[in-house]
Amino acid sequence: MLDNEFNTFIDDTIEKIKISKDKTELIEILQDSIKSFVPYKEICFLSVDEDRDTATTMPLIESESKTYSLNDKGILSQCYQSHQPLLVNDIHRSLLFNEGIDCLDKEDIYKILVVPVLNNNVDKNMLGIVWIGIDKGFQQFIQQDIDNLVRFTNATKRFLFESDSLSSDDNKDSLIACKEAKKILQIKMKRLEEYFASTIHDIRTPMNAVIGFMELMMLDEKDEQKRSYINSTLKSGEHIIALINDALDMSKVASGKMTLDKTTFSPLAGFADVAKLFHNSMRKNSINFDVYIDPLVPAKINSDLYRIKQIINNLLSNALKFTPENGTVTFEVNYDEDKNRLIISVADTGIGIAKDRQKSIFSPYTQEKNSTCSKYGGTGLGLAISQQLSILLDGTLTLESEQGEGSKFTLMLPCETPDGTKPQIDREIYRDQNILIYTTYKDHTLIDTIKRYFDRLDIKYDTFDSTKKLKIEHSYDLAIVDREDSINYIDEIQGYLDDDGKILLAEYKFDSKECYFDGAVKLIYSPILPDMLFDTLQNLIMPSDNNHSNDEDRYRSDRLKDYKVLVVDDSMINLKLMSEVLKKFQLQVVSSYNPKEALSIFENETFNIVFIDQNMPIMNGDEAIMKMRNIEKERGLKRSTIYALTGDANLDTNEKMIKSGADAVFTKPLHINEIYKAVSEAIE
Repeated sequence: MLDNEFNTFIDDTIEKIKISKDKTELIEILQDSIKSFVPYKEICFLSVDEDRDTATTMPLIESESKTYSLNDKGILSQCYQSHQPLLVNDIHRSLLFNEGIDCLDKEDIYKILVVPVLNNNVDKNMLGIVWIGIDKGFQQFIQQDIDNLVRFTNATKRFLFESDSLSSDDNKDSLIACKEAKKILQIKMKRLEEYFASTIHDIRTPMNAVIGFMELMMLDEKDEQKRSYINSTLKSGEHIIALINDALDMSKVASGKMTLDKTTFSPLAGFADVAKLFHNSMRKNSINFDVYIDPLVPAKINSDLYRIKQIINNLLSNALKFTPENGTVTFEVNYDEDKNRLIISVADTGIGIAKDRQKSIFSPYTQEKNSTCSKYGGTGLGLAISQQLSILLDGTLTLESEQGEGSKFTLMLPCETPDGTKPQIDREIYRDQNILIYTTYKDHTLIDTIKRYFDRLDIKYDTFDSTKKLKIEHSYDLAIVDREDSINYIDEIQGYLDDDGKILLAEYKFDSKECYFDGAVKLIYSPILPDMLFDTLQNLIMPSDNNHSNDEDRYRSDRLKDYKVLVVDDSMINLKLMSEVLKKFQLQVVSSYNPKEALSIFENETFNIVFIDQNMPIMNGDEAIMKMRNIEKERGLKRSTIYALTGDANLDTNEKMIKSGADAVFTKPLHINEIYKAVSEAIE
């Protein structure tokens, strides 16, 4: 149904409602009308009582009404708490599903669509919920169903939830005025979305270049401390881009255009990046930052890492903002093997959230108090976006909080793993090792974290407190010691080790000036992450000659020197960045900032690979790619590998570029290892 046709359809429905005899006939009219644009097996209208947190069905026969609690977990409850529509096309796979509530006692329901009916956009008081269910057949709900149902309920809600009729002239005039206001608002919103998209693209472009050039610096840098600084800058740059995208994401959520980009990734590495990013910020603000990432998390999972990290970034940013000096923020990732799900939590000892504000805290532009924005800053978008992303990921985001005592947010996500996936950490390496954990410092937080990792992996160890005497029954292969005051005990500790024994020192901060130990002693510092911990232990047990000095060399290869690459981007800084990276790989590089000029070059020279940007003023990338493919056909040329580049992680954009002839689409910023992998795959 076209937009103007749907408006006419709504107007016709309203005319029918106006002459309805009673509420029963009104409900029948609404049911028949909705079935015209959302096919369903069952439909139900529920009135909401916000004082009691309940929803009551509005059946044709009033005596058959039933009331449901909205305090428990469930799809209905999530709709009520978030004030957002929700569709679930397989309720039995959804972590949200509550069998006792969500099906409303209807049989053979497998897919559910719920839309909140709100009183207005200011207070967001909820009048009711429209519930639609369908069976196990081929039919599925789509985003258009949500859009249409929201429009329909907004236009008709006053008849069902506020009054029995709108027969008075005043109400008719009000309805006409509302329609006109809605049209004006839609035009303004469209212009605002276009402005956001344009502005964010202008901001992201230089930030992407900053990230790229920092990666180039990393290739040439040998000093460990400087590499650490560069890495922190890289992570901070990525964090800035994530913040810039928040506003655009909120507009996508509001318009129903938010989509996922699922890939296979390492969760340990992904979560470690987040922990490292926030560690320095926590230290700078004198906040204790405790991190635990389950070492039994699968090596690979299929999901949208960018969106998961976006949720965690939002939660940790809030925790950092609202936790005072000497407070504690705890970031944990646990893996539930039985239910195959990730349980990610962020807890703090900050200001907490009052009970009467906890429902609205997930609404856009909402903060715990009106004074919060002026004191702590922020837009109030982070939690609203996070809530919608958790739903999109088939997960849940919940809050536990006491005012003045802190808050805990818990994100539960299904863990979809490729066949045969195992944990990333190989515990067998440590089975035969005799390990001693030696404590000297009163606060054993880091050591306790290491013990927790060992216990989770069932790795055996002995514990020794320096205030007590150790009864030596055998010598040890490895000793793990907290760094504080440990220098005084190094000789004593070495006496407990065999001739080839190693020592691992754990401390809260890295200071290279104090590290004068030989190869038998290694340092690990907070946050203690499983991949970092066990890589370090493995290097102690089985030393490797590999080091960072090989980073640049591994990208240099004579096998690439005969291959030719064309780079097309209207941004001179992005063009220079990509060209410099490709030259590092010994490739022959030709670049152009003008897509028309690039087509002329492509027509007269032969290229193995093309990297081309999508958003360019003279000609978009998809159009240029299509013309390149036509040139190949007309001249009988060997097909080049064409990689499209875009700043928008958007499925529609990706599909458009693939249809035009691109072999793959990459979202900026593209990291050096990703570029190298793409080049390698192209020539192979």
